[in-house]
Amino acid sequence: MSKEPIRFKQTEIGELPEEWEVKPLREVLSLSQGGIWGDEPDNSVDVFPVLRSTEIDHEGNLHLDSPTMAWRKVPKQKAERYALKDGDILVVKSSGSAHLLGRVALFRQQGEQIFLFSNFLHRLRANDEICNSIFLYYVLISPIAKQTLKQIQETTSGLRNLPMDEYLQMPIPLPPLEEQKRIAGVLRLVDRVAEETRRIVDIYERAKRFALKRLLTRGIGHTRFKQTEIGELPEEWEVKPLSDVLLDSQSGEWGKDVKEFNPDLHEPMRIIRSTEFTKDCRLLLGTAAERAIPKKKATKILLQEGDILVERSGGGPTQPVGRVVFVEKLTEGNWGFGNFIQRLRVKPEYHPRYIWAVLFWHWLNGSVLAMQEQTTGIRNLRWSDYLNLPIPLPPLEEQKQIAEMLSTIDAAIENERRYLGVLGKCKRWLLDNLLTGKIRLPSKIDDILKEVLTDAS
Repeated sequence: MSKEPIRFKQTEIGELPEEWEVKPLREVLSLSQGGIWGDEPDNSVDVFPVLRSTEIDHEGNLHLDSPTMAWRKVPKQKAERYALKDGDILVVKSSGSAHLLGRVALFRQQGEQIFLFSNFLHRLRANDEICNSIFLYYVLISPIAKQTLKQIQETTSGLRNLPMDEYLQMPIPLPPLEEQKRIAGVLRLVDRVAEETRRIVDIYERAKRFALKRLLTRGIGHTRFKQTEIGELPEEWEVKPLSDVLLDSQSGEWGKDVKEFNPDLHEPMRIIRSTEFTKDCRLLLGTAAERAIPKKKATKILLQEGDILVERSGGGPTQPVGRVVFVEKLTEGNWGFGNFIQRLRVKPEYHPRYIWAVLFWHWLNGSVLAMQEQTTGIRNLRWSDYLNLPIPLPPLEEQKQIAEMLSTIDAAIENERRYLGVLGKCKRWLLDNLLTGKIRLPSKIDDILKEVLTDAS
């Protein structure tokens, strides 16, 4: 990175290097265009995939292989006008959810397939004589763009459509073109590492699902099997209902707001809700709620390591309940669980993490979906059915071995997730510093980028 002192000037978006310019977004574009929806497809050959906001994830990645991709009939001549080109930027300009407005994705051409974009999206194409398309993409996901979006939202009530005239006035910092390419290359490299890390997580997740099915039905080293109510299992194993392996099953408590805390009546507790359950049944403690819990109830809902928590109620029309998490490590203080959660505590003759693995397996394979009922918009588990879930039971030592094997995979996944978190922080730091010129990249970095990237320029 350059050691030469950087001379700054004051601009509408803060201090920038003296030789940088600031221009409205519209002035760095060669094309600004709304999309097309087309008609229902028929036997016509003029049928094309049309990208929507549903193909853009929260990381800004476009999923061109999405199974829910819309294919629409668009006359070929018109399709040519709306065909996406490599480096085009898509902005969500209309949505039923305000937080999706302004979401941005960079289109990278893959193969020969022609892709169009819907009328809820807006296409931006950088004028490559003054602005690098990938650099512009990173500006549009940076704090600079977020500030513009915030201002638009503050001045537009009931926002469901992005006012493109205002959006196109967004100030864009413009370093010299070669420096733009350098900045884009470094940020693209961080994204590439993150993409590869997510791919590794996906591989581990698939390995975990395979290991669950294999270990919970075939065990370790068995050669003789018997037929049971849940299929073929090793001869030495038993099958019991969940209720038979539990020492305790306790419902939760929500308590009162901490502002109403009375030391004579309440205990302060951090309460875990279903919002602390991830989609893949991990427990995140950072967002637990501080609540005042009646003293008599506090003792009953006090959590300890090795407990299992089941999402018994909640969800919604499209969100099933039944997620199950394992309480592994708790920070200091008293931890409890909310009234939509059920705490399971396993008898000492069984291994709690093994029992959690079986319940997680039931969640994955859909067994729990059949146990749900809905009243007044809230889903509930039929608890008597859940307690009858069949639990395959090897000897305790084998339960421990299976739990350890699965924990090893979980640890590998968690390591990769932590690395993703570090990469995310690194990217945010680079966006803040590279796009404002606080850090300048030397020209010698170009050779490094050429070796590792083929599409950063």
